[in-house]
Amino acid sequence: MSRIALTDVARQAGVSTSTASRVLNKSQVTVPISEHTRTRVETAASELGYRPSAAARALRTGQTRTFGVLGNSPQAFWLWSEGNDFTSEMMRGMMQAAIEHSYHLTLLTGETAADRIPDFGMVDGILVLNRDLSETPHIAETLAGSGKPVLYLLDYPETQTCHALAPDDIAMGQLATQTLLQAGHQRIGFARTANWDGIFGRRERGWQQAMQVAGIETPATWSIEPDGAAAIDEENLTALVCANSHIARAIRKQVSAKVPADLSLLTLVHADTQGHPPADLAAVTFPLAEIVHTGADRLIRLIQGETIEPQKQLYTPQYTSGPTLKEHLS
Repeated sequence: MSRIALTDVARQAGVSTSTASRVLNKSQVTVPISEHTRTRVETAASELGYRPSAAARALRTGQTRTFGVLGNSPQAFWLWSEGNDFTSEMMRGMMQAAIEHSYHLTLLTGETAADRIPDFGMVDGILVLNRDLSETPHIAETLAGSGKPVLYLLDYPETQTCHALAPDDIAMGQLATQTLLQAGHQRIGFARTANWDGIFGRRERGWQQAMQVAGIETPATWSIEPDGAAAIDEENLTALVCANSHIARAIRKQVSAKVPADLSLLTLVHADTQGHPPADLAAVTFPLAEIVHTGADRLIRLIQGETIEPQKQLYTPQYTSGPTLKEHLS
């Protein structure tokens, strides 16, 4: 069966093709179209099963009703899904917002993807899911000059005025450290990998600030990597703030100390849709699904021309107790 064309709708409604187009596209007109005519056109379109051509609509409006989701590589969309539902929560939030606004999304990956953004006529705006902007600062500069609405999720250029939604990483590090201090720990280390310096760096600063307020120095040897478990014994650490759940689990497997009897672990991680952290860890969490859905919704509103002042909206973290934290008795 051939595709139903606009001319078919116009013929069945008994109007010109231009009138049918103005009705179905809700165009502004100088000569009013009667409600009777509108009803005939809409009824004809419904009866025939007419669907407007996306390509024709893009040519007419200059928009594709598609936003791009930019990651460093394909792995950006599944990298941290092992052991939790990070990727599914992220994709669910973006797709839900797209469906609510009748938009599509396109995944843009590869190290040079951002350099090609100005040529990406297929997208009307860009949602940046780049978890390590500290290693690719040129991306923010390129996107700022793309002429398209851009919104950052989870990580963001700290020195650039932009639209961004993210957890308050510094507050996460502070809350985790304060929780361990209140549990009687003083020799508290911070565990992270060398990369992701934007997100992990802010979380580490939060740990340092909370320790400083408590009057406790944080020597460099108290900041360790997942494969540096020996430093835990050497420094006589009784607790660790872990930059994410994968690091916490890696350390738990490596250390000779018993968790939590000899070593407490408190991880910084996203909560699921119901607000629950991983069941096997004590955690300070942020609402990933809410951040992603709100971010995608806001990007679409920007694409549609709504005036929204650029801001970095940071979400307050929450602590949830778990089996890896125990009070420390001096």
